[in-house]
Amino acid sequence: MGVTQLSYFLDELVTRGWSESDTPYVLVKGSWRVVIDTSSWVEVQTSQNERVFDVCVPDENRSEWTINLIEYLCSLDDERFRLRKSLKSIGTTESNQALEICFHTWLQRARDESYCSICGITKAG
Repeated sequence: MGVTQLSYFLDELVTRGWSESDTPYVLVKGSWRVVIDTSSWVEVQTSQNERVFDVCVPDENRSEWTINLIEYLCSLDDERFRLRKSLKSIGTTESNQALEICFHTWLQRARDESYCSICGITKAG
């Protein structure tokens, strides 16, 4: 990945309303974050989920599409947590028990450590 490719992508994010945060290599839009790491990938985060998805830094022709994807993933993640919270607050004891059943979304954090972004449980290596 060339510096120009990353620079173009970052410029496009800023054009779409993202801004640099106080933390280096992090752009924010509301409660959403894009973290630039040392590879050709960026980590997409929300206030509820530190690893929504990893997205490849696009070439110039795919920057707009990739930003649309990032914003769509963030909005879906926000909605998932909002819906889960709402259902829990209005549900019966039976439905609340059903909400406790978590279909774990295992995400790789480190070589031998994975966690579920919904319930926070850690999966043994």
